[in-house]
Amino acid sequence: MTGPDYVPPLNAFYPRVIRYGGDEMPILLSKPEGACLRMADEICENIANQRVPLKNGEFAGTTASIGVAFLDQSLRQLEAEEAAALLEERAGKAVFAAKDRGRNMVVRWEPGLI
Repeated sequence: MTGPDYVPPLNAFYPRVIRYGGDEMPILLSKPEGACLRMADEICENIANQRVPLKNGEFAGTTASIGVAFLDQSLRQLEAEEAAALLEERAGKAVFAAKDRGRNMVVRWEPGLI
């Protein structure tokens, strides 16, 4: 399975999953921060528990590195397009931090993150 193969199952639970590019899929949630972080952890765990069948009859596993960013007060003061671009940048930095820290984890963007 590749990243895009996960989109249909994720869409069943999270209706705003978008294939962004390669294996990057933003999920837009209008829920409290704690609920979003729990969902991200659940997605990470569910993907890690998947076993992908290979042509030789064996199975392979995969993991997810998830970056989370929230629309905070500083972003709410900006024009929508600028806020969206900064939110995307923050989430991207959090993804790279998750990968740098060993993968298969959720990292929340905080000021000063890589």
